[in-house]
Amino acid sequence: MLKKLFLLTLLGSFLIGCANLTESQLKAVNDYSEATDKYSDYPSAVVKGYIDIQHEIVVLRSALKSDPETAADFLYSNIEEKRQSEKKCRKIGS
Repeated sequence: MLKKLFLLTLLGSFLIGCANLTESQLKAVNDYSEATDKYSDYPSAVVKGYIDIQHEIVVLRSALKSDPETAADFLYSNIEEKRQSEKKCRKIGS
């Protein structure tokens, strides 16, 4: 019985001790939440942009290959790498 009374007293003191947030504090928390939500997409977008730029560089470099078959192999292997990288990027972004 004494244990229950102690727990109820302890719980009551926690509930009384908790302050309510003011309207301006709630707005600040909401603004912060929205800002961090928008930021969470940013890292994967940067990585995706990097992947696209790297692919464009490979496409340009493939034109310098003297053998068309070598150029095609070079492009094909890069396309596969790009797909794998984009898949990892989507996994990270989710």
